[in-house]
Amino acid sequence: MSMSAPAVQSQPEIESLPVSSIRKHMKKLHTTAEYNQRYKRAWYYKPHPETQLPFHNSLATERSIVLGTQQGKTTAAGFEMAFAAMDWWPEWHTGLHPVPPNLERAAKFIGWYCGVTSQTVRDGAQEKLVGPIAQKDGLGTGALSLDMIESVTKSRGIDSFIDTIIVNRVSGGVALLQARTFEQSVLSYQGVPVDLGWVDEDLGYDDKIYNELLGRTIATNGRIICSLTPMLGLTPLRKRYNDSRDPSKIFQVRGGIEQALHIIE
Repeated sequence: MSMSAPAVQSQPEIESLPVSSIRKHMKKLHTTAEYNQRYKRAWYYKPHPETQLPFHNSLATERSIVLGTQQGKTTAAGFEMAFAAMDWWPEWHTGLHPVPPNLERAAKFIGWYCGVTSQTVRDGAQEKLVGPIAQKDGLGTGALSLDMIESVTKSRGIDSFIDTIIVNRVSGGVALLQARTFEQSVLSYQGVPVDLGWVDEDLGYDDKIYNELLGRTIATNGRIICSLTPMLGLTPLRKRYNDSRDPSKIFQVRGGIEQALHIIE
């Protein structure tokens, strides 16, 4: 009896953005000061002293920043991921500065940024990291300095959705940042040692993905950061942080609109 060949699952097409050409063009268009202010935002980021700064400077391996909409939670987490990927730390940052383990893998540092759907990842974590790439001259206006971005690949299945970011590190080597969504199977969260996992918004009432992320950080002595607005009630993720009795290991900072200095009274 003849057997038909197993179906091959099609992979999403990817497109690599010409980062080096974009960088050269932007340096010609702007003065050095203009370029630095637009494309090296990490130099100018000043965290809020009551919410963002404690989040950055906590030594806990699991950290959560819980704020309302448009109050700076995703911004803080984006800069934390960018600092770790670039291995560049501002003077005020006295939190964890991880040393990647000596492992055989694709990059010196691996980070995952995770959100509800591809669209929410694109409009949230991705934009905070690299800027709004759909806009003219938008690439490099996020937390990752344009000079440090080696390459960016987009998935052609979803408009302006980035699949992978390669970042040059100050200390040598490269960082590999990859997008994940909560829509994906928990199986897509397996197999790779991860230095930093970023959960943007609540995972809901299934904690399998978070537990798998914890597993990814064992070999790297890695960390997890969460940025969320408490809209889903007392989910397992919220309960984990609310019930923590040891803030040196599981830390949460919460704030209200009164801490959002950019919102007028």
